[in-house]
Amino acid sequence: MSSRPTIYVVLLGPSAVGKTTMQALMCNPAYAQLPRQIRLSPATASEAAELQKVSSELRNKIDNLKPWKTIDISRLIPTTPATSQTPFRRDFVVGLSNMDDGSQGYEKDFSENVTWLFGICFLDFAGGLLTQKPDDLAERIANSVRNGEALLIPVIDAVRLMELPFSHRNTDMGMAFEKMAKVMASLSQRTRIFCPCACITRCETYNADWATEADRRRFYNLVENWCRDLRGAICRQTGQSALTSDWLQLDPQMCHTTGCLRVREVRRIPDADAGWNFVFERVDAEFSPRNVAMPAIEAFLHAARCAKEARSGWRQLWDYITGREAAWKRLLSELENRHEELKREISASR
Repeated sequence: MSSRPTIYVVLLGPSAVGKTTMQALMCNPAYAQLPRQIRLSPATASEAAELQKVSSELRNKIDNLKPWKTIDISRLIPTTPATSQTPFRRDFVVGLSNMDDGSQGYEKDFSENVTWLFGICFLDFAGGLLTQKPDDLAERIANSVRNGEALLIPVIDAVRLMELPFSHRNTDMGMAFEKMAKVMASLSQRTRIFCPCACITRCETYNADWATEADRRRFYNLVENWCRDLRGAICRQTGQSALTSDWLQLDPQMCHTTGCLRVREVRRIPDADAGWNFVFERVDAEFSPRNVAMPAIEAFLHAARCAKEARSGWRQLWDYITGREAAWKRLLSELENRHEELKREISASR
């Protein structure tokens, strides 16, 4: 396993935005909605058991909620414990199956005819975004990826984006926004660290069937404004009028982490560590997460670029690609089409 190249994916966001939830749910093909050839699996049995437990507990809690019954989000969403100097990490392996007739070569799981090609290491600096100095956090991130291939993906949940103004710097949301920009600006000069997208979790709250047209339009406008303002803040921090599109894209990726919750109210909780909390209610709909594997898809596409550019350590993936060129092109086309569909959905809803 250690011989496989690894892409580090740093999930940068406040606590309880859904980073752990995404990682747990993306193990389920129905929720991840990856192309059928892609296999994504926790690297160890203990990791798989832990994430399965998180996913099952979340589903059981929601399934046991009566429709329209309110519940505090703090009692529903799993959180990652804060760590001192080291990030909380979870390792996955990525493979491809049914790309050809089962030709030999490389390590295979013959029970599923899967060729395991590379690893994804998700890093979560739980609590660090609000408690650490931006330069210190940036240095911790740089040390953690050890000059390897790394993606930096900001994560924010739709409810905070809609209900708490990120432009007010004296609020927790504003503080998270400002620190996120400073951390990303500090890392912008590092080689082999890229920011391809931003993940917006709990999107079902505002863009599902039960949302009003006005809420849906306002939500998409805020998503666009948040990404645009974050890009502008990073450029100001670096003193550059624009950063290269290869490094900073910040395309919004919508993740539906429950599929059946809507927010009822936002309220402050006295003496709580977090400066906000939400009361949710389950609508009369099934637990149906989708698009939760978007960070893994970005890692997959970046691995393809690494292989194409013949970067060190990626020869195995390149050899696999060149031997199955037609199937590989179909797979990349499917992934890229999903990005385009999302862009059209956002444009149509503004």
